[in-house]
Amino acid sequence: LDDIMGVSGRIVKVGEKILVAGDLQYGGSRHVGTAVLTAHKKFPGVRSGANIRFDEKFVKKMRPRLKVLSYERAEEPARTKRKENSTVSWGIHTALQGQASAPDAVFHRGDFGKEPMIIVFGKSPDDVVSKIAKII
Repeated sequence: LDDIMGVSGRIVKVGEKILVAGDLQYGGSRHVGTAVLTAHKKFPGVRSGANIRFDEKFVKKMRPRLKVLSYERAEEPARTKRKENSTVSWGIHTALQGQASAPDAVFHRGDFGKEPMIIVFGKSPDDVVSKIAKII
């Protein structure tokens, strides 16, 4: 994870402007880094990702245009929930089971104490941004 560049905070919309509330640094995003590493193990072409705010409208827009997978946080084993930094890898691994090609996005709708999220994957940051542009 320390070899993966990420934003150590969030990228947010303020009015019509985009604000990076954090620094770009290696190991900057444990959640996205873990998701990318997990997907990359099965699909080496996956080398980039972004966590975007969950919204059902985004999921509806993605489905006809992109390969979208999901998983249920409520099905996560208790031992995984208790182990630090293992929930994201469990979820991505679960979503990828039986898949022959890499997804463009993986989402979950959250669980008790867990915020819903969408991870958009791609070959590069530009690839990820172009996929996000298709849904906004």
